[in-house]
Amino acid sequence: MKEKKFLRGFTFLSVFLITFFLLQPSKNLPQKAFENIQKNFPQKKIEKKIEVPKEKANEIIISKEEKKEKIKVQPQLKKVIKEKLISSKKEPLVEIEKIKTLGKLEKPKKKVKKELYIVIVKKKKGYKDFLKKLEIKSTPLEGEKFLAVLIQAKIEEIKSLLSSPFVEKIGDKKEIGHFLHELEERLKKERDEKIKKLKLYKTHRDLPSRKEDLTKVSPSFYQSFITPDEPAIKKLSQGLSRIEVYKKVTSFTWVSDSLLNGVPEKWLLPKEFLVETPKYKTN
Repeated sequence: MKEKKFLRGFTFLSVFLITFFLLQPSKNLPQKAFENIQKNFPQKKIEKKIEVPKEKANEIIISKEEKKEKIKVQPQLKKVIKEKLISSKKEPLVEIEKIKTLGKLEKPKKKVKKELYIVIVKKKKGYKDFLKKLEIKSTPLEGEKFLAVLIQAKIEEIKSLLSSPFVEKIGDKKEIGHFLHELEERLKKERDEKIKKLKLYKTHRDLPSRKEDLTKVSPSFYQSFITPDEPAIKKLSQGLSRIEVYKKVTSFTWVSDSLLNGVPEKWLLPKEFLVETPKYKTN
């Protein structure tokens, strides 16, 4: 009996040791053999399920400083508040207390003074009449399809803006940097789309090169702004390829003529744009 028990124990131990060593990658074991063993003895992966909190019909979950917070709102206002007062990253664009006030449709208990807000307005039919109703302080940025305006308003006035079809986003003044960064990206896309549509492939090199040719052709008003020999242009483009020059000039922050020059439209020579405008108080 003792011999049988010993043999059984020895057999079990042998099978265990052989299996253990076969499952370990060895220098002497061929790679293909090792891969076959791994296929026959697959290891189970334990995946940790991350629970994403679900919103109820009367609440909005926002993120602030890497923390989640639930805000109670009227169900009929939930969609418009998420669209106009909260960023794509679920971060509030106005103070949380203001969202709570707007979401409950209640008048604030204390008298609220007017504050500065940045409002993104959609340029659609009738938007100019809508702008007349706002107390606009400045227009930081403007594109073909949108307009960013800095307005002064009370919280009650913001309520009426939430339901306006002309309003895309609303934020506190301190969020202006966030807005401008996103809008500049939109401006770049608008510019690139416009260039593709107009097929503006010609450069100054396609114009007559000799002075006598220029006098014969009588360059237009717009051609007079093409000054490749201007020292300021040469300094900017020195040692750069065409693509690098294009990337450099399109990286400049765009400021509207109405804000920079005080008029709806004003054409500037490249020298004035590069050398003089950085000194403007309005820039």
